[in-house]
Amino acid sequence: MRLKRKLIPYLLFLIIFILIPVILTLLISFTKFDFKTIIFDFSFNNYKNLNEVANFWHIIIYSIIVSLIASFICVLIAVPFCCYLNNFKSQILKNQLLLLATLPMWLNALMRLIGLKTFFDSVFSPSFTQSTIGLIIGSVYIFLPLMLIPIYSIVSKIDKNLIEASEDLGANKSKTFLKVTLPLMLPGIFSGLSMTFLAMSTSVTIPQFIGANHIMIGQNIYNSVNQGLITMAITMTVVTSVIIFSCYGLITIIINLLINRSFKVGQHA
Repeated sequence: MRLKRKLIPYLLFLIIFILIPVILTLLISFTKFDFKTIIFDFSFNNYKNLNEVANFWHIIIYSIIVSLIASFICVLIAVPFCCYLNNFKSQILKNQLLLLATLPMWLNALMRLIGLKTFFDSVFSPSFTQSTIGLIIGSVYIFLPLMLIPIYSIVSKIDKNLIEASEDLGANKSKTFLKVTLPLMLPGIFSGLSMTFLAMSTSVTIPQFIGANHIMIGQNIYNSVNQGLITMAITMTVVTSVIIFSCYGLITIIINLLINRSFKVGQHA
């Protein structure tokens, strides 16, 4: 009985801030809507009209590919950094270095993007700033701390006796990392991937300053709202959410399979 009472605040939060907005969004996507009136004329016309939106499907595919590439680059940077950071004996030094790595999160993202854009324009060229490579680098720069924190929280809890036991059994550092450390890090990598991928794929601010030659999903929806196409923007939001969460679910399944396979291999080894 006490447990049910404790769940009431969470259920209320879930219903008010998640369930009701999602239901309203779905309902509006099947109606005619503007800022003054909602005409409850249920039809699939809004979804049929998506094909008339310029490059809508191309923008979704492009956004997902760019977000996946940038997310995996974040993994490639965060994993060795967190492993290196965890090798320090001083906990104070670890905390200070992690603080320095995540310090950019304390600054306004808009200021960071303006600074990065100015740097790219000065060192490279405006064309590089507006390219796909510039967009990927900008996404990694903004969202890398979201990858560092969950991975380091897992790495810092790995029992060093496991690593020492692996080395005592004759495994070199590379094999120890692949067979022991990396499988234990996969939950943190998964958490980081989920946060960075979802944030990158729906970002509005980054494509406005870096990679402006290429429109992303969030920017496309934002432009539709500015043009007064509210119903179309909501419909695009629904379709985009389904596609992105389907990709997220696929990534979840793949990583869970990797985690289970890694632990099975470890048990047999």
